[in-house]
Amino acid sequence: MTRPIHRFSPHRLARSARLCVGLLVGLLAGLSAAAPAAEAAPGGPFDQGRIRLALGGGSATSLGSNDTVIFVGLGVGYFVLDGLELGLELDHYFGADPSQTAVSPTVRYVLPIGPVAPYAGAFYRQTFLGDPLDDLGSVGVRGGVLLIQRGSGYIGGGVVYEQYTSGCESNNLESCDRVYPELAFGLAF
Repeated sequence: MTRPIHRFSPHRLARSARLCVGLLVGLLAGLSAAAPAAEAAPGGPFDQGRIRLALGGGSATSLGSNDTVIFVGLGVGYFVLDGLELGLELDHYFGADPSQTAVSPTVRYVLPIGPVAPYAGAFYRQTFLGDPLDDLGSVGVRGGVLLIQRGSGYIGGGVVYEQYTSGCESNNLESCDRVYPELAFGLAF
């Protein structure tokens, strides 16, 4: 059975980038309009100067095979302004053959509205794959809702759209973009 290959093109990337930016701007504008007078509680987990630490994991299908593998992710973020976080994520897939490790610089905006905090963000991901596969590059956007817990913790979920910008064609991926759910658990210090 032959899988369809979606060829990479600069026009498709530009169209997807405009879509991602448009979705992000629209979501941020909608969130801002929804709560014009909302203020973050003093000492909230998304205040300027706070640091976010995250540990995650789960299972995924390995690239280059249909094996299910376990992955562990670590993340750190710094709130440069109230609600605006710059971060770095690292994921490693255990049991993957070839090996797989992903590094992602991220930006995220969180708008606390009482105990609920809608968020929107963007990222670049570089996935380093062992031979014989080529490394993958991708860009994406995410959005969702966080529920602020007592103290500096939160849980939540959302949706992610990701498009591969390099390595898709050479690795014969079925699709060069994907949409998937995400779950978030975090602590801010």
